[in-house]
Amino acid sequence: MRRAGRVHSRIIGALMSLIIWGDAAVARVPVVDDTLLADEHDGANWAAYGRTFSEQHFSPLSGINSGNVARLGLIWSLELSDVKQSVTTPLAVDGVLYLAPGFSAVRAVNASTGRLLWRFDPDVTLAAGKKLRTATNYGVRGLAFWKDKVFVGTTDGRLIALDAKTGRLLWSVLTVDPSNGASISGAPRVFAGKVIIGFGGGDYSTLRGYVTAYDAEHSVEPEDPKSERRRQSLPGFDRCTGCQYRYLSVALPDHARRHLGL
Repeated sequence: MRRAGRVHSRIIGALMSLIIWGDAAVARVPVVDDTLLADEHDGANWAAYGRTFSEQHFSPLSGINSGNVARLGLIWSLELSDVKQSVTTPLAVDGVLYLAPGFSAVRAVNASTGRLLWRFDPDVTLAAGKKLRTATNYGVRGLAFWKDKVFVGTTDGRLIALDAKTGRLLWSVLTVDPSNGASISGAPRVFAGKVIIGFGGGDYSTLRGYVTAYDAEHSVEPEDPKSERRRQSLPGFDRCTGCQYRYLSVALPDHARRHLGL
C-alpha cells in the first residue's frame, strides 16, 4: 500500500507538472524580447528576474490552485553538490530552467525530467581574489535572458553571455575595477538589445556606484566612463558633499523617500 501510495503521488505530481507547463503552452519556440518581457498575461515562460518588466514576481497561471495544491508531489530533484549557498531565482524558457547557484555557475535543466543539459563554470574562485572575502556569502541573485542568450554577473565583476542552447561562452567583459571591493550579486536586466548591470560592495569599501549598458550581441564596452552607456548612480562626494541622498532619491520608491524626508 505504501509503495502504491508513492507511485500514485508521483503520477499526480507528473500531472501537475503538465498542468503548470501546459496551461499556457504555445506551439512555437518563444522569442525573448521586449514584447515577451512586457506581456503580463502570458505565463508560459519566466524569462526575467521578476518575470516581466514590472518585476511583480507573479505568474498568471492557474493550473495550481487552492483546490489541488495539497496533491502536489515530488517528481525529480537535482543534487547541487558543489553549491555552498543559493539565492538565485531560476528562469524558465521553453521548458528549460536556468539557474546560477553558488559561485555563478550557470546550469540548464530540463524542467520535465530534471536532466542537466549543460553547466558553465566561470571559475569565480580563481578570478575573484580578495572580493571573495566579502561577496561569497551572497551568491548571484538571478540571470537575464535575451533571444538566444543567457546573461550572468559574477562575484569578481564580470558580465558573461552564454548560448542558451549549449552553454557556450559568447563573450565576457569585466565591468568593475578589479582592485577595489566592487562585486556583482544582482541579476542583469535586458531591454531593447542592451544588457544592464550594476554592482555592490559599498557596504565594505568606499565606492562610487554606476550602472553600465552593453550591446547584448557584441558586448560593446564604453571607452569613456562619462559616455552615454555608463551612468553614475551617485555624484563624487568631493564634488557634492552632503547631497548624496538627493541624488539617490531618484532610485528610491515613494515610501523610502518619505522615510528619509526627501
